[in-house]
Amino acid sequence: MKGCIIAIALALAACHHDSGGTTEPADPPKAGTTPVAYLLDDAKELRLRAEQSKQLKDIDTVLAKDLEPIDARLHDVMHPGFVNPRRDPVPDVKGRTSDAKRLMKEREARVDNALHRALDTLDAEQRPVAVKILGKHDIDVDEQSTDDGSGSGSANGSANGSDSGSDGGSGGGG
Repeated sequence: MKGCIIAIALALAACHHDSGGTTEPADPPKAGTTPVAYLLDDAKELRLRAEQSKQLKDIDTVLAKDLEPIDARLHDVMHPGFVNPRRDPVPDVKGRTSDAKRLMKEREARVDNALHRALDTLDAEQRPVAVKILGKHDIDVDEQSTDDGSGSGSANGSANGSDSGSDGGSGGGG
């Protein structure tokens, strides 16, 4: 009899489904696979215009394509597959770690660049809202480059960054 009660209790415990709230992390962005997609998900809160929405979608698409090979290489580095201990008794953990760090930095730089381009498409009133939206998803953005709207510090040496003659020049001080 005692064994039967234990079996029933175990069966009930195994069949129990918790219908309460979950403590899982927030869902990934609906619009795409990159942090830029969070801005598209909250288009109403940002009050995006049609051209801004299109620009953000383009940035999201390009970033997703840029990250695809990096993520694939990161996966290969982090999960190298079967290691034959007879042929390779000591896997190159240091090499994999440095490769992973390099790939993560490259990924971070591309995401950062895309986020700054995304913020540069927004109006001055929309930027703080966008930073807040990204912050809800634990994405920190360097606000310094978006405060004045000039985008002066937003890119990592972009190719089209033309100086407007304000980089020192003649310093006739007297």
